[in-house]
Amino acid sequence: MKPIIIPIRLLFDCPEIDSNDFSTYSECSPALGEYMYAIATMDTTKIYVFLFVCRNSEGVNYVVVFIWDFNSDNPVKRFIIRQGYRMSESEEEDYLKYTNSELECDEDAYKEFLKKIQYVFPAWGVINYTKEQIGVLLSHIYYASHRSGPKGVFYRYNLTTIAENINHIPSISLLSETPEEIIGRNLSIDNIRVLNKPFMIQYLFSDESISMFKNIYELFPEYVNVNMLPCQWSYLRGISDDGQAITESFNEDLYSYLGEYGDERLNALYKEFYYVRSQIKTKSLISTPVPVYINEIVEHIKAIRNYQENIKLADDLIKKHNADQNWVYSDSDYIVLNATHVQEVIDESVALQLSLINSIDSFVNGNVMILLMRRVSCIHEPYVSIIVMRDVQGGYSIEYVIGRCLPPVSVYRFVERYARAMGIKYNPEYVLSFDDVGFTEEHKTYVEEYKARPGINEDD
Repeated sequence: MKPIIIPIRLLFDCPEIDSNDFSTYSECSPALGEYMYAIATMDTTKIYVFLFVCRNSEGVNYVVVFIWDFNSDNPVKRFIIRQGYRMSESEEEDYLKYTNSELECDEDAYKEFLKKIQYVFPAWGVINYTKEQIGVLLSHIYYASHRSGPKGVFYRYNLTTIAENINHIPSISLLSETPEEIIGRNLSIDNIRVLNKPFMIQYLFSDESISMFKNIYELFPEYVNVNMLPCQWSYLRGISDDGQAITESFNEDLYSYLGEYGDERLNALYKEFYYVRSQIKTKSLISTPVPVYINEIVEHIKAIRNYQENIKLADDLIKKHNADQNWVYSDSDYIVLNATHVQEVIDESVALQLSLINSIDSFVNGNVMILLMRRVSCIHEPYVSIIVMRDVQGGYSIEYVIGRCLPPVSVYRFVERYARAMGIKYNPEYVLSFDDVGFTEEHKTYVEEYKARPGINEDD
């Protein structure tokens, strides 16, 4: 449908203001003229704007806009904006052409003007435009000051993006006085405020895109709001489009991550995460990672996929290595078991937040042993993994004791007994670190106690 170009002046009867009426709207003082001249002549290639909120002797508030343009036949132009009045057609045309020009102004004076106009003319709905948006401000205060049709309505409702793009919106109601009535299509004011966001405005440009927006809003009314970021909208749209979904259903954690980090690239990263996750088999599901770990987790899952694609060869190698030594050991509380195949290590790693993936290659090659430590009371539930390294002399040493969180001291005491029984080197100073999350005074006491034992040295 072809957009409508709105013939504003033909629609509304409005009194015209005479910017040259100096008896009603007094001329600027000599001091003010000198101030503007000093600034405007600093660089005559630029166009300078000076804005003032004034009050005449009759108590009428109005705005004076001075535009200094030395590239024009009339280098100094004065425009008056008053509530309920519009400019003459020729003056309006001259004024509005500057709204699309590159303009300069004194920043401090500009900020002061914004405060005054918001206080004196609150119904105009002027927002805190930046200095770079002064052209938009000029358009806003003019259209909002009088009955000027839909554009003025949108400005007064703080819907600047829509006001600036009004000629791209099809089939609007030209005589209505609220945004909902102007746009129609059963859009609420909350919907319209969302569509006023710069990255959403395109959805007002056709009936099809409006319908798409409404469909997505109906699916996720709680999340389609003015606080939504572009990457969050892309995510919601992806879920709603056939064949484009990042996930099959809404994931609130992911939506929150996108809002926290605000990075459009995260959509592609998470889409890859869910895709590669769907290609592997694990006993427990790999949870959605926080953005800081998404790249690392995706690489881990790709590694899992590669292992599973070549699982028979890997399992044969593991079986051969396990034949060299039996690693099983237990007491009344804990038991250590051999990991006998790749899938077992993968499931263990997923349960322990993928902490073992980087060790699988070495495990398959026989340079590392991955041992599964369980609580006797729940022997089938992953608890702690022990990484044992083979040294160049053919001996073994315990390098890591890994759990979902830092294991209690009782685990390290058991590992110490296990190492002694198996003839494996073990030193809690290397396995434990004061920087570990969850490191307690009890861990510290255990390490110091171990170091103080007779016969303990760096070779242990």
